[in-house]
Amino acid sequence: MKKIIAFFSIIMLFSCSKAEDELVGPHNFDLKYTIELLDNKGNNLLDPKTPNYYQHDKVQLLVKTQSGTSKQIIFSDNTPLIRTDIRNGKSFYFLLPTTETLINNESTIYLSLPNGDLDKITLTTQSSPNNKYYVTKKTITYNDKIVWDKTSESNHIVIIK
Repeated sequence: MKKIIAFFSIIMLFSCSKAEDELVGPHNFDLKYTIELLDNKGNNLLDPKTPNYYQHDKVQLLVKTQSGTSKQIIFSDNTPLIRTDIRNGKSFYFLLPTTETLINNESTIYLSLPNGDLDKITLTTQSSPNNKYYVTKKTITYNDKIVWDKTSESNHIVIIK
């Protein structure tokens, strides 16, 4: 019996490697952010009560494929792209973009709007210096302009269209 235990102990000892440990781990991601689209008068363009609002079924998130074509992102659990919440007793509409397209510390998606705009959203990430498994947002750009960085107080981004 002792020989069997020793044999399995040796197998367990040599079956693990440092390279594998770096690939797996209890990753913790802090990448969530929301986007609110306002007109120049401060009206929420996702709110159906706003004149000329962006119809929800016409707002899409796209990702470029390796061949250069655009592909619509559909959440696997049918979660809506446009969400609503209550703020100060009023309905508040916002986008909750995906970070599922994260590759090499960067995620670029495109927001297709009913008015014909195709806006580029890029998220860059970094690992925490104290914990390589804790990945956080570094910057978020909207049409190549920084709209969020580590000094931002909120994960909510307001874009004036």
